[in-house]
Amino acid sequence: MRKQILTLTLAVAMAAAAAQSPDAAALALESARKKETVSGDLEAAIRGYKDVVAKYGNRPAIVARALVSLGQCYEKLGSTEARKAYQRVVREFGGEAVAATARARLSAMGDSKTEGVMAQIVAPPKDSSLAQARVTAVSRDGRYLIYASSPPGGRGMTIRDLRTEETREFLKAGGNRMRWPVRLSPDGSQVAFISRAEDPDDRAPAELHVTRTDGEGVKVFTEKDLGGVPQMPSLWNWTGDGKRVALLLRTPEGPKLAVVNVVDGKVTLVASAAGFTGAISTGQISPDGKYVAMTRRGKTGFFGDEMVLIPVDGSAEIPVVRNGQFPVWSADGARLLFKSNRRGVTDLYAVAVRNGKVAAPELVRENLDGFLIGMTAAGELYYSAGSHTKDLYTVEFDEQTGKPKGGPVRITDRYINSGPAWSPDGRTLAYVSLQDGQELGSGQPPKLMLRTGSVDRVLEPGTLLEVNYMSPQWFPDGRSLLIQPPHGAEAGRLAKVDVRSGAVTMLFGGERLGFQSPASYYTATPQLTPDGKAVILGLFDGEKARVTRRDLDTGTERLLGTVAVKNGLYVAVSPDGRLLAFFASLRGRAEPPTLLTMDANGGDPVAVKMPPIWPVSSVVAWSKSGQRIFFAGKETPGSRSDIWSVGATGGEVVPMGIRAPSIGSLAMHPEGGKLVYFDETERRELWVVRNVLKAQQ
Repeated sequence: MRKQILTLTLAVAMAAAAAQSPDAAALALESARKKETVSGDLEAAIRGYKDVVAKYGNRPAIVARALVSLGQCYEKLGSTEARKAYQRVVREFGGEAVAATARARLSAMGDSKTEGVMAQIVAPPKDSSLAQARVTAVSRDGRYLIYASSPPGGRGMTIRDLRTEETREFLKAGGNRMRWPVRLSPDGSQVAFISRAEDPDDRAPAELHVTRTDGEGVKVFTEKDLGGVPQMPSLWNWTGDGKRVALLLRTPEGPKLAVVNVVDGKVTLVASAAGFTGAISTGQISPDGKYVAMTRRGKTGFFGDEMVLIPVDGSAEIPVVRNGQFPVWSADGARLLFKSNRRGVTDLYAVAVRNGKVAAPELVRENLDGFLIGMTAAGELYYSAGSHTKDLYTVEFDEQTGKPKGGPVRITDRYINSGPAWSPDGRTLAYVSLQDGQELGSGQPPKLMLRTGSVDRVLEPGTLLEVNYMSPQWFPDGRSLLIQPPHGAEAGRLAKVDVRSGAVTMLFGGERLGFQSPASYYTATPQLTPDGKAVILGLFDGEKARVTRRDLDTGTERLLGTVAVKNGLYVAVSPDGRLLAFFASLRGRAEPPTLLTMDANGGDPVAVKMPPIWPVSSVVAWSKSGQRIFFAGKETPGSRSDIWSVGATGGEVVPMGIRAPSIGSLAMHPEGGKLVYFDETERRELWVVRNVLKAQQ
């Protein structure tokens, strides 16, 4: 009996220890997170987070994160329990990093300036049709939504009645034309959309289409109708009377702003909008059609933009605000709402506009993250938000066959992480990370991280540089990294960053690498050669890619070959430096893109013969032996992604069996036999902010 008691006591102790192990706590938190972000089952997620809080009281960091996630679930359900969860974090776990998020949410919920302004999720948590939809417009009465119903792009469009929950696909998918974006007229009776060829090989010009939501009364405005100038126009919105739409025409001479009368076809080019030095990013025409509120891309990305009012009559522009994005007019045109991160987090602001005069901006709601869609006459602002996670994983495999030796191992569980690269000795992993207070597309540069073992540190460059989301690359001595800023003043330039001091050296005298036109800039994606003496570039000019080798010391550049492609190239160099590998969408050839290899000293590319796999990332990785090429792809466009490998000369493709939502940024360990990659999960949500106009009265 005593032996049985001891055995039972030991079993209980072992079970308790297992329940309290770091792996068990992290797995339980991850399980709840997936119920929230992947399945969209908020009730199940709440139960999971509560269970973590109850079981792992000796893990303050885990409990604090579970409580914040619990509060966010309650917010989505419009429950006052959210405040209690955040208050507990601040009260009991104030020293944890995630407490800053709890304080921010409490501030947004209780600040006097935002009293009565509340954000609520529109779609029920399990409504899959809206959970993944790209909502593009809302009617002025708040009754109808339009969203893309058949990805990719927006080839099919659905209109949804929020009162009856009825849906109707009024633009059927099919053909080789994309319809995007689609804008709903204020009364909900008409839609306008841009129709363009889906295949870059198809040079048919883009067109402006206007039709009733019952599919009748179609009008088509061709390139000739719009003055013979548009290249890839961007459609903004309608005027309040439903007679005009605003367009941004991207032309060889630069961007041009146009207002199209859809009744008589008259096109007005706004003269004062000409001559912009920066890219025009977002804008909307006022309900009375007198002004266009627009933002111009600044040096530091979205929130470095300058927002101005452009009078349609051609008179002088009117400054509105710096550090703002996504302008949206109220239905009466008396207010202009926009996002800004001037406080370090993204908030919603409004300015009063009267007779061309703009008042000082006022805070409407703190902590509002998402893409602003439109406002109803009642002052309800709709926006698209959602959850976005991107964790790093490793997986081991057999060097000869490419077959996995085990399942993937997750090595990060916080933030949005990508671009992993191992140091030459394999001890340190460099990667980029978007962390608390940062968001994709905000213009805030992600942090450049160095991980040794399980310890992370932030590498602070001596010069403020935006880090490319592609992998930073190690020089062979392991003392510095090659990075390429993707935006702003440093876009297209290469930099060498010392991993100890953070000192930055601009390479090639700060020269931009790529082709530039008034409409766009094609940057190169450089790849270091194994000896660290040169970079291989896949320069795309809109017609073809030029594969070149450029010496880092002398700047001498040598052409290795050209490829007629539809987009740019990401070139991977084999470990011995003799071969190049890359995916290319070849002109005149059907999808999927083709995997090619090429002699690193120059020559014609050779297609790797293999069964068709659809790549989900342009990044490929060589095995240490150089015998296999690894890439992320799908068996069909609609299936889940996996990591595949194929022999460098072709043959059978071997899957890892990971079957994840979206894989990318493959990087090979210097000793071979192990890959690091990211897996990304994104879920869209539709939200509405109520009582916006009351807060401004």
